Amino acid sequence: MSVEKGHIYFDDLRKLISKYWDCFKNMLGPDQDKALQFLKLINEHRADAHAKELPEDEFQMLRIAFKFLEVRLKQFGG
Repeated sequence: MSVEKGHIYFDDLRKLISKYWDCFKNMLGPDQDKALQFLKLINEHRADAHAKELPEDEFQMLRIAFKFLEVRLKQFGG
């Protein structure tokens, strides 16, 4: 992991979730591969770190990934 002086990067969170999946599966659902792929996709397209134009198909996949997380987190958080 690339933790410097207390900084945790988005991909570090994905790695932690992967390593401790049993702690996160109730929040993110039973499909670990799907959840981790969506987190990877979001990280790869973060505007703050990787600003670039997105083709429409990549933009739509990114929307699906965000929607997946939004739904899961709302269900978990009530």
